[in-house]
Amino acid sequence: MTVCAHKTPKYLFSVLGALLGILAGVVLGFYDPTSISSGPFPMFWYMFTVIPLYLIPQYTLGMVFKKPKGSRSIFKGMVAIPVSYAVTVALVSNRISLSVEQMAWRVFVLFLASGILTMIPALIAFCLSLFVYLLTGIDTCALSDSKKFGYLIEPNGGSIAVLETLVSRSDFFIGPAQKDDGTGYISAGKGPLRLGIYYKTLNKAIDSTFILYEVNNETVTGPADEDEVLDFQAEMSGLLESWKSRGKVEEYSLVRGSEIQQTLQRIEDELGPARIVKIPPVHEIKDWVRSFPKNYPSWFNFLVAIVSAILGGIIVTLLARFVK
Repeated sequence: MTVCAHKTPKYLFSVLGALLGILAGVVLGFYDPTSISSGPFPMFWYMFTVIPLYLIPQYTLGMVFKKPKGSRSIFKGMVAIPVSYAVTVALVSNRISLSVEQMAWRVFVLFLASGILTMIPALIAFCLSLFVYLLTGIDTCALSDSKKFGYLIEPNGGSIAVLETLVSRSDFFIGPAQKDDGTGYISAGKGPLRLGIYYKTLNKAIDSTFILYEVNNETVTGPADEDEVLDFQAEMSGLLESWKSRGKVEEYSLVRGSEIQQTLQRIEDELGPARIVKIPPVHEIKDWVRSFPKNYPSWFNFLVAIVSAILGGIIVTLLARFVK
């Protein structure tokens, strides 16, 4: 079941993740405030409880609302687990006959343990969350509202490269082209504006269908700016007219587009679930690691906070043991 053309709240998954984190911390804190530091089994139980707690709603809601990327924001809420756990431990420990110093030290140690044991499942679950792309794409229910037109072009020499050149001159970024026997598909984008072109060769002519649409918040919509579409059409026609006068194109005409359904299907396939998982090249992985703090500041800050807490706990422990 999927919910089509339904605008989800911007922070839906972040808020849900925070609520799950608070709930998990409270339950684990009341269950046994000292269990996670008492042995390996409670630690593993803790970690493997947290992973499905986040993965199941992420996968379920990500598929229902068709938000493969946005649903992964749910894991930001894991930062609430050690905080709510420490607060719950403090409340529970008030019932025990402990001094303020002993209680504060116990809460601090359990907060560190909870933070460390939360970071590990967070990284595991975040990696597993990538597989949601195999199950769902983005919401394409409003794809039929896109702008559709086409060109019948007779290039001098019959080369289909004329289409890629035509699009690239309008500052569109062209993705990998799909070429079959006599047909093909070109995908391009410029900001939120996206373009899908399906074409087939007819003797010396190229029959192409253009579909312009936008992608905002993982939802396909029609172009928001009608003037931008008209400007793009005028730019295409003007460029083709210039090529015709120079002999690069023998003839052309603006048409409605004869392969609208085929083009829509290609776009849906492109925006749908990824059927093949490709391992990116090493240089792309390096670029992703370098850009991680900029692209994912909340996750980077979360990791820095956890590492800082671990180092701080180690330093405090060493000072307590060796500095008299």
